[in-house]
Amino acid sequence: MRNHAWLLALLLVGPAGVLAQGRVPEKAQAEVTRLSERITALESEIKGIHVEGYVFNPEERYLDAQVSFDLEHWNEAATQLFSLAEDPRFKTDSRYFEAVRMLAVSLFKMGNLEGARDYFEKLVEAGVEAGEALVYLVEIASTLGQTEDLRRYTAQVAGLSGQGSSDRLNYAYGKALFFIGDYGESFSALQVVPPGSSLFVKSRYIVAAILVAQNRLEEAETAFLEVVNGGEKTTEAGIIELANLSIARIAYEKGLLSKAADYYQRVPRKSANFQRALYEMTHLHIKASGLYEEPDKRYASLRKAL
Repeated sequence: MRNHAWLLALLLVGPAGVLAQGRVPEKAQAEVTRLSERITALESEIKGIHVEGYVFNPEERYLDAQVSFDLEHWNEAATQLFSLAEDPRFKTDSRYFEAVRMLAVSLFKMGNLEGARDYFEKLVEAGVEAGEALVYLVEIASTLGQTEDLRRYTAQVAGLSGQGSSDRLNYAYGKALFFIGDYGESFSALQVVPPGSSLFVKSRYIVAAILVAQNRLEEAETAFLEVVNGGEKTTEAGIIELANLSIARIAYEKGLLSKAADYYQRVPRKSANFQRALYEMTHLHIKASGLYEEPDKRYASLRKAL
């Protein structure tokens, strides 16, 4: 207990004060003096430290980041690339904008859309891979519902048209125009995307949506069928499901209830669109019940709805 008392006194008034008051047992005085000297020396050493930050080799960091990016380890790549993109030493490196591009893509893949947008806009401002950056920027703005940004990106894409276009740029341009309601220009831009393009199916889906908005249902159904029949069953499963839903809705509007039910049932149970398909099928069965005069058939249709 007595040992604890002198330690408490040391904490409360400091070693010099304790010694001056003579409250430390004689056997502990030497230890207190030694500790006091060590504390003083440590304080001087700490004051001499200059924080310089985390030092790394940019060359090695870039190679590590490139490997992580190629392996689609997005979180790891983003961490490594951020340190490069924000390092003043690397901003004069010839690979700086490539690092910025990889960082933007990594953030996009991680779902950090606002962070990705900032770095893609850096590329557009610098005029480095601006077309590719605008493709992503249109995707981000349409996902976040940022209409004003879409208008701005549309104008920027139009400014690049004289430098030669690509399927991705035409698709981005058409999609941006669709979301701001310019259906005529959007339709024209998307029609340029050829059947052999990896973006043909997505382009046809938006074209079909434009035709629905213009009440050209027969043409819209044909375009949606192109999506269903031409889409890759694994990588484009989501857009195929949306096309099936759209065909079902068109059939419903035309009174083709059996056909509508068939297309609704093509949406798999595990799909994110399954609940929507099920909900719309409920209305389909309710509508069908009103077409029957026989009570038994009406009852059967309502049971399906239930």
